[in-house]
Amino acid sequence: AESVDFVIGNCYKGDEFSFQGYFDGGGHSLSLDIDSTSSASLFGVVGKGAEIKSLSVIGSVAGGDFVSGICGVLKGGTLRGCYNGAAVHGSGVAGGVCALAEDGSVIIGCANSGTIKGSDIVGGLVGSVQGGSSVVDRCLNSGYVEGNGFVGGVAGKIEDAVLNGSVAVGSVRGGAAGVVCGASSGTVTSSFFDSRMSMNGDEFAVGVVTDSLLGDKIFTEATIDPEEMTILLFTSGTTAKSKAVMLCQRN
Repeated sequence: AESVDFVIGNCYKGDEFSFQGYFDGGGHSLSLDIDSTSSASLFGVVGKGAEIKSLSVIGSVAGGDFVSGICGVLKGGTLRGCYNGAAVHGSGVAGGVCALAEDGSVIIGCANSGTIKGSDIVGGLVGSVQGGSSVVDRCLNSGYVEGNGFVGGVAGKIEDAVLNGSVAVGSVRGGAAGVVCGASSGTVTSSFFDSRMSMNGDEFAVGVVTDSLLGDKIFTEATIDPEEMTILLFTSGTTAKSKAVMLCQRN
């Protein structure tokens, strides 16, 4: 993994100088070594319409508020197929792939296995998810999550947003803690946690044992679009240009 100790886009909540492009990590991994007294993440603010996909990070990230491995503040952008394995430690809002998602942001198919620690609102995937049709969909947390306020394995707090089809199998410790979601005034559907990892359970999700998560239950209760692409197959291209065939869930 390449080593990174800088931030792309500004580290503040405002739109000015936010990342507004398209970043395809191509499945590559970056090793982070970010230590700050303020906001800290690989991407500071990701603006409306921007997208980051297929990117993995490891290493460590430490800072104040809005601390995360991938994105500090997601303002109407998309994180798709990203993974955080970095240790994240903040003194405010913190999350594995994103600290704060708002204004119609989408986090889909992302995962965290890193240890996430914060103070205010802390989530294994994302600290706080706020309105404007923001969605967290089909995500997984297997890392340890700890904080003093609202703490959740997938999301610390959901406000007028949607958490769907997600799974938490890591330990969670905090003031108002839930294995999947610490607190919610939004919608949490088809989400599960390993009941053996929690003494308190989670009022927003269904507790099952890990083996069951690999069985039929999660797939029968989750919504799957039969026309959604599931794999893209390529020919070798040894004698001509490589050709691709798209297979959907129905196939």
